[in-house]
Amino acid sequence: MTKVYKLNFKGKEIIATNDGLDTLQLLVSGSMEDYPPQLSMSASGDYSDRENPTEEKIWIIEDLEPGDSFEFSYLKSGVATEPVQAHKIDPFVEQCFFCGKSKDDVEVLIEGKEILTSYICNECVEKCVDVIKEEREKKKNT
Repeated sequence: MTKVYKLNFKGKEIIATNDGLDTLQLLVSGSMEDYPPQLSMSASGDYSDRENPTEEKIWIIEDLEPGDSFEFSYLKSGVATEPVQAHKIDPFVEQCFFCGKSKDDVEVLIEGKEILTSYICNECVEKCVDVIKEEREKKKNT
């Protein structure tokens, strides 16, 4: 079902729709210490389809300044504003977050339990074990 939303921010009116896409999100982010908080609005297809690329549309990504405010509302209908970006995203590939190798390139690829899209391969685990052993030896000798 197509949903239509309106965002008013800094004198701009943006109409966004999830037309044919799975999600439409408005995000206020401010978690990175060295970067200003941002406001973004985007829509995307199904990321879990590991065979086909999905589409992503972005209507706004802007830095927030102290005192900024916005108005966001759900509409019954409307024609979407042209997105500032629209592109295809390749299907999700299970790969080691440390070395980037895919599950086809390693013996074992371990999936995270808390964050299900995080992976580490057996080769990187072995390197981590070596680093831990070296660090423990250094601590013993100091």
